[in-house]
Amino acid sequence: DWQIARKPVMPEDQRKYYDEHKSDYSSAKVKVIFVNFNDNPMGGGTAGVKKPRSSAEAEKLAGQIVTQARGGKDFGQLAQQYSDDSESKAKGGELPPIKPSDTALPAEMKSSIFALKAGQVSDPVRQAGGFWIFRMGEFATPAYDEVKDEIYKAIQEARFREWMDEVRKSAQVEFKDQRYLDEKEPAIQPPGLK
Repeated sequence: DWQIARKPVMPEDQRKYYDEHKSDYSSAKVKVIFVNFNDNPMGGGTAGVKKPRSSAEAEKLAGQIVTQARGGKDFGQLAQQYSDDSESKAKGGELPPIKPSDTALPAEMKSSIFALKAGQVSDPVRQAGGFWIFRMGEFATPAYDEVKDEIYKAIQEARFREWMDEVRKSAQVEFKDQRYLDEKEPAIQPPGLK
């Protein structure tokens, strides 16, 4: 029914949607320190080249960093001193805001981040190639007025998808005679072919 897609989006629809989907618009302001390791370095001890840190060494260092951070040492300074992630290191560990719905981060990292309260520092999270340490700055939910235009679009898109699903269901092709699909040769042959 085309009326589903054309139904006007009322302010009360937007407010209800906001209340039901607040976490979709919330985001965490997080800082990070990355401590890398390589248990299988290539080249084996070339002169003048620093031997990469092993996973055991990285885990020990990450634990020491967490102790310092939880003991009151400035996390941004620790990031600049220890982090092996050059992009966030230059910003004192600052990451772009992270939403619970973000799919770019592995589940273990997201669950570690979103278990934190403001000001808390995570235990080191081991991933391939390194340990990640997170500090939650704040978990912010924008006010309704800041996201009402996004909500309006989201409701419109949801209604349009609902309408398209209805159209697809009602427009299914149905073959009454199964023999039509089973025939190996065309039912009508072009003139001149026998």
